[in-house]
Amino acid sequence: MQVHANSLEQFIASDGGARFEAVLFFHLLEHLSDPFRFLTICRSVMSHDGILILSVPNERRLFLKIGREWWDKPPHHLTRFSETGLRRLLERTGFEVAASRFQPTDRSLPRGARACADHWFRTIYSASGIQHSKWIRRALKAGLIPPAALAVIRARKEVENDAGLSLYILAKAAA
Repeated sequence: MQVHANSLEQFIASDGGARFEAVLFFHLLEHLSDPFRFLTICRSVMSHDGILILSVPNERRLFLKIGREWWDKPPHHLTRFSETGLRRLLERTGFEVAASRFQPTDRSLPRGARACADHWFRTIYSASGIQHSKWIRRALKAGLIPPAALAVIRARKEVENDAGLSLYILAKAAA
């Protein structure tokens, strides 16, 4: 396998005729000022049956909702992508999305937090059947649920709602 680790512009300048079976990048697209141009260039260096594998931060992730990600703004992240928006962008730049999935929020939590989340999730949401926020608020006020556990419970709920930390896409070069 031959691997190239430089900019697309540098690669095209050095060997513009080569074609690749796969182009991969992870958590890059959101940093670019012109993602359309970048994806168009990616498509131009791919073989007719090539694949593209990428990931971007999920615009609906829990930590963004609670305002804990100062880096998710310029100059760090220039664009946020929804799954629908990214699919449209890929189609407009010559790709066909074959698969997409979210990285579950709880996979990025430490093992102890995951165990705590599993316990509280089963106890509050599954076993008891209590699924309404008013009951959660009452339990918090009564001291029955540690506040930190609530954040973990929310992370577990996000896994059910496909709102994990990252969105992964596998796309094929469109004919």
